[in-house]
Amino acid sequence: LNKACYAFTALDLGAGLKNMYPCKTSTKDETVRRLMHFTGARNFEQVSSDGSAEIKLAAEELVSNQKTSLPSMPQSNAVIERQNRDMLEGTRTTLEMAGLPACFWTFACWHYCTSSNIGNGDDPSVPWQKLHGSAFPGERIPFGAAVTFRPAETKSMKKIKMAPKGHRGIFAGYVSNPGYEWSGHFLVWGLADFRDADLHAQSRLMVG
Repeated sequence: LNKACYAFTALDLGAGLKNMYPCKTSTKDETVRRLMHFTGARNFEQVSSDGSAEIKLAAEELVSNQKTSLPSMPQSNAVIERQNRDMLEGTRTTLEMAGLPACFWTFACWHYCTSSNIGNGDDPSVPWQKLHGSAFPGERIPFGAAVTFRPAETKSMKKIKMAPKGHRGIFAGYVSNPGYEWSGHFLVWGLADFRDADLHAQSRLMVG
């Protein structure tokens, strides 16, 4: 789905913020874009990685001090490995609860990480509040939940004055800006997008 075959995971050790980025390629330029989206305007002095060439090159472009975890020393990257395992298991559970096949992982992983980062309310210990100084301002909506939404208007849309403005859809996640700031927008699939879609567990077909 979305032609993403790779994932780049990031963890902010200060705030505890984490995210998994679906990627179409595993390159330095793609890694730079993901790191810049994750950090935004925040300054960071050190990047620890698993020694992959693309992360090393991206870190060299963005920061001067890079610490590389050694494959032969598991304790040196145990923190991110635990987070990777948590993100993988959380994504699988998110898909299972939503009743969607594994090919939707590109949306489920983002939703799981966002849900973990924002917590359940005003709690200074959650990563979102540590980073931004205030609680997440939006609604907390489960992945795959049925929602009523108002689609983005386009010039090509035919408007019927008396038709209801709300449409039925399935919640797909949150849209965030660089620096892990919420844009105020949601991702939603219209129910019509799932017409004739294959929702078997091993489906490889894209809706819409």
